[in-house]
Amino acid sequence: MNSKITILHARPWSMVDEVTKAQREGVSIQYVMTDRLVPNVDAETGELGYTVTKESISVEASKALVEVPGVYDAEFVLRGRAGKNVLVVSTVAFAGGGKK
Repeated sequence: MNSKITILHARPWSMVDEVTKAQREGVSIQYVMTDRLVPNVDAETGELGYTVTKESISVEASKALVEVPGVYDAEFVLRGRAGKNVLVVSTVAFAGGGKK
């Protein structure tokens, strides 16, 4: 699945896995599922604005982060987490700066 997202924040991380002792690293991103930051109202729930999603992408995928905040074409893949299938960002491609 592909979708436009606005990445608001990105931070590299690195840690040693306590069990395997292997070095793990990635980039934590926070994003919203829109490319247009305009007032948003969910008439059904009464929620206002956008829910911010946080997840990690690979260091390799993070090389495409040209400008943050910025709009990106994101490719999502299905992964198993905690016994459930969830969509996660696998790659991003810069699509332009944030829109007002």
